[in-house]
Amino acid sequence: MISETPKIQGINEGEDPPDYVVTFEHKVVSIEHTRFMNKSQKQTEEFRKSIIIDAQNEFEKIYGKTLSVQFNFSNEPMRTTKDKPKSYYTKILLDLVLEIYEINKERNFSISTKLNSIENKFINSITISNQREIFPWETCGAFLVQKADFKVLQNIIYKKSKDVKKYKSSYNENWLLIEAGIGNKSTGYYFDDINDELQKENFDKIFLMDYRAEQFLEV
Repeated sequence: MISETPKIQGINEGEDPPDYVVTFEHKVVSIEHTRFMNKSQKQTEEFRKSIIIDAQNEFEKIYGKTLSVQFNFSNEPMRTTKDKPKSYYTKILLDLVLEIYEINKERNFSISTKLNSIENKFINSITISNQREIFPWETCGAFLVQKADFKVLQNIIYKKSKDVKKYKSSYNENWLLIEAGIGNKSTGYYFDDINDELQKENFDKIFLMDYRAEQFLEV
């Protein structure tokens, strides 16, 4: 963990590469920036987000009302096919909302279905309210934070290391900053006991910005 913050004189966008150039009192440092991410899980998250937006738009076309809706998704994959396009899954979400809203629309309400019940194989539970000050439609629910895959992390370092060879200028040091733990399952990993295994390639220093643990880790 980094215990001190060095005095920075300036941060500028680089020539791409590098992403940034940081000037300290006695040195100039290049910084490459990326994120640790499970791409498959990220695609799942983006698909869920898109059908939630579509369901919200469809609801507002019908009623012109604002609601706060939270969906707790199961691990059942939503695969689109000719018979089950994206609109098929949008309708599943919309029908769940309408079933609750249409019974309660004449009153103020905040309703959550039982957490341990299954609404359908894609949705574990749903929470709907018309009493909040803000009205997002979003996903909710906890997920198990897993240890970062060493091979994935090393491959990120290897790929970003290639950019260092493309620099038109030379720097006193070359650093890599990797963000993780941003709140979604696709980025929510822990990095304990992984530092000593990694090869730095063309980088002098590698930092892991772990939002989950609110700390920087230096490889």
